[in-house]
Amino acid sequence: MQDETLSPAQIRSVRKLRFEPELERAFAEQHTASNIGRVRIVFSFLALFGLLGIFAKKQNADSGIAMVDLSFTVFLAVLLGMAFVHRLRHFAAPSLAIAAVLSQIAVGLTSKTAQAAQGIMINLLYLIIIVATLQARFRMALLVCSAMILARAWTFSYRGMWDEAATLLFVFLVTESIFLCLASYLNEVRDRKSFLLERSLIAEKEKTRGLIRNVLPPSIADRLAVSPGVIAQHHDAATVLFCDIIGFTTFAASKPPETVVGLLNDLFSRFDSLLPRFDVVKIKTVGDCYMVAGGIPDRCDSHVTQVADLALELRGTANAAGVDVRIGCHTGPVIAGVLGTERLMYDLWGPTVNLASRLESSAMPGTIAVSSDVRDALAETHDFSGPVELELKGVGPTAVWSLDRRKIIGLALD
Repeated sequence: MQDETLSPAQIRSVRKLRFEPELERAFAEQHTASNIGRVRIVFSFLALFGLLGIFAKKQNADSGIAMVDLSFTVFLAVLLGMAFVHRLRHFAAPSLAIAAVLSQIAVGLTSKTAQAAQGIMINLLYLIIIVATLQARFRMALLVCSAMILARAWTFSYRGMWDEAATLLFVFLVTESIFLCLASYLNEVRDRKSFLLERSLIAEKEKTRGLIRNVLPPSIADRLAVSPGVIAQHHDAATVLFCDIIGFTTFAASKPPETVVGLLNDLFSRFDSLLPRFDVVKIKTVGDCYMVAGGIPDRCDSHVTQVADLALELRGTANAAGVDVRIGCHTGPVIAGVLGTERLMYDLWGPTVNLASRLESSAMPGTIAVSSDVRDALAETHDFSGPVELELKGVGPTAVWSLDRRKIIGLALD
């Protein structure tokens, strides 16, 4: 099943045990990080066994074996310290491999006879620790096993110890090394496949998060990624804007679909390009209606100003594109939340939304109709016309102001 999710090139790189340089470094770092705990435990036990070996009676060894054990115990203690230093931890496991090879030489040079049972146990311990417990990568395992075989063969030849027991020990060492190298290869293939699949999964999650962030406010998208479920929030103060194209229904009925969609795409793309300049959130488009809000989902004290300035920019952008629009704005409390499971949508509800929509539908072409609440909040910074009292559907008699421009503040010259 895993091979089906990897490309042929990835499968070949896995079987060759070699990625591209940057990917190879990432794999090596992850491999070291995942195994460092086992490395520390193994070093601790080996150092402890070394201390015990110093005081144990050696019936089959020369008098210098205690010094050899002491040297290896000190070396293992140094390796244990390296395993706790971030910059040195990469060298801890390879150093243990060197220690294993040196131990073969030391034991071979100090032992009086080749005892097969004892030698088999020692070799089995070292090889299993290095290849299996530490999950050594194949090239390291192959190097260690080959070095241990050569070291043992050299010591037997140097000491003239090639008897039946030595031969049995050597054959076992070679056989064991072959199987453990094979196991190391299979383990690394598995680890490399898992590494690629994990990176692919992370990339897909990031792609999905990016798509969600395109339809939801970033903070809401991040919250859903961490804790999926129903999201509903009450905001005491937000400003809602609706923008509608004048005469769009007639235009759509008389033009081919490509022209209609092309107009909407061009205009709304221009609108979208304005949004990063303001602390606002695009809520949705419904037909030819463009909906924006400020003050949500994150609090913004200047949300009324932000939306009002955006409304002026939207009107100017539409006029530059040869399109007439009408805009409605109101500020007040809203309820915000996410709907759906397949096609997520962040939406707003409440009287504030309804009034903003009614203001937009009652606005004259090319005007920005706002409520008294918006006018009062911006009286010092913007110019307004009106008010006029209109009977708004579902609302009743309402004072409606027209937002004209930002105030021009003159500078006094001495």
